[in-house]
Amino acid sequence: MRVLLIRHTEVAAAEGICYGRLEVALRCGWRADVKAVAARLPWAITSDTPVLSSPSARCQRLAERLSDTYQCDERLLELNFGAWESRPWKDLPADEIERWSKDVAHFAPPGGESLAELTSRASQTLRELLENGPERAILVTHSGVIRALIAHIIGLPLAHTARLHIEFGGLCEVEINAQRRRLFSFNR
Repeated sequence: MRVLLIRHTEVAAAEGICYGRLEVALRCGWRADVKAVAARLPWAITSDTPVLSSPSARCQRLAERLSDTYQCDERLLELNFGAWESRPWKDLPADEIERWSKDVAHFAPPGGESLAELTSRASQTLRELLENGPERAILVTHSGVIRALIAHIIGLPLAHTARLHIEFGGLCEVEINAQRRRLFSFNR
């Protein structure tokens, strides 16, 4: 199965603000951004191609351009930063940031979730897709989810996911089957 992981287009969030689950608007010109992403798809979407989207509006704007029958999947939501949401990164408690940097995979911000928890929920979506057997699928989601899924698929330690930069509107294609799991293209 080939899965296309697509990050939503650029947002209009203030620089330096922590946002994960926070609903942030797309930047002015988002319609052109969405159209450009759709034009870069490596293969045609057919009626039997599942298109799943995070429920965030910034993802749904792209998903609805790709498919009239896309479905939202809560497991594709971005990392829940809990009490850190909507706060400037520079104003977050230094001791919490230090604990997070020492254990990126397992530390959860107060009231939030860890990267390991995000990976667990998002990878359930992949397992279900594999069980249902489509040849291809599209997931419209967030950079944190894409990094976690790529790490899960290729066996990259979660502590190293921050090294993967996912562009706004970036397309990453993975292949998953009984014989192999591989990253086929990155930030296409």
